[in-house]
Amino acid sequence: MASELQLVAITGDGKASTGWSDSAVELLDHLEAYWSRFLPDSDVSRLNLSCGEPMEVDPATSTLLDAMIDAWHTTEQRFDPTTLPVLMAPGTEAASTIRDA
Repeated sequence: MASELQLVAITGDGKASTGWSDSAVELLDHLEAYWSRFLPDSDVSRLNLSCGEPMEVDPATSTLLDAMIDAWHTTEQRFDPTTLPVLMAPGTEAASTIRDA
């Protein structure tokens, strides 16, 4: 998802736990499959093309959408996950502002 990630696991007894890293990688692969805007069959891609029509998505995607809506409200609309079309459009003020930052 175009970001770096570091996983840290601390067990209660201080011993190394086996198998948790495989599960973590599987979870990240699962989320990437549903959340990537670069995969045409991901939930995010399908939502972007749905024109607001209701559709079924993975429960993790529902959690993501709830978190983004909460962030939109919390930041008084400064965080807006719906701005991708404007950011991708060449020659727009938003695109040049991002590029110059």
